[in-house]
Amino acid sequence: FDDLLPGTAYIKEVCVSIDAGSKEVYQKVRGPQWDRLLKKLEWIGEQRKKGTFEYFALHMVAVKDSYRDIPKLLALADRYNAD
Repeated sequence: FDDLLPGTAYIKEVCVSIDAGSKEVYQKVRGPQWDRLLKKLEWIGEQRKKGTFEYFALHMVAVKDSYRDIPKLLALADRYNAD
């Protein structure tokens, strides 16, 4: 984020497509970086809570392997202050 200064002042919305709500499904559809993802979501969520971002959303493309994870994705959204 700091590498983008001074342009970061213009970032008001953050949308992250994670395509899953659990580690197992994420690893199947996206790859092995679940723990790294959660750290990044935590940071973004903290920034949203502080007002750095006006809007934060988690996105998912629901496919055969992931649609059952939608409730877990919604729980992540709550956990990390997503809108």
